[in-house]
Amino acid sequence: MTLRKLLESCRYKDVFNILYREYYLEEKSEATHAAALGYRKVVEKLLSLPQKINKEYKIYIREREDDIPIDVGLYCNEDDEFYAIDLTPWGDLIDAKIKNDIALDNCTTLAHILWEITFYGYSEEEISLEKDNLKRMVERIDSGEEELVPWEEVLKDIEEENENEE
Repeated sequence: MTLRKLLESCRYKDVFNILYREYYLEEKSEATHAAALGYRKVVEKLLSLPQKINKEYKIYIREREDDIPIDVGLYCNEDDEFYAIDLTPWGDLIDAKIKNDIALDNCTTLAHILWEITFYGYSEEEISLEKDNLKRMVERIDSGEEELVPWEEVLKDIEEENENEE
């Protein structure tokens, strides 16, 4: 099954109910309403995209062993590697096949895919802006203008702040 066929096979209301239960249950009604409208526009946009067969990548659903139980990403057939899906142009995804390793039903699968591809926004323009911001950040890091801080140091600073507050 492809993403397009999955979109065509699921009722939007069923998919959004899953999104709500999984990701918006604790949100205020304004945020939930905005999300419902945002996802509706995403579905419409995806279904309006021209056909573009993608034989290089598959959308891959698999279990994780950490606090996020479901991982949605791209599997590259050529190099047998997994990649993030959140900054991928939607035109590259719409007719990609879906490999579901955990046998989720169609609506649940679609809900998790929509959640991942909208991580940075409900439009390709918003996602493109974030991608550009990330590229600029990498350039600043590569040029020495910005410096990465090891995670251990960040944790240490947080622990010290918490101790000082007590």
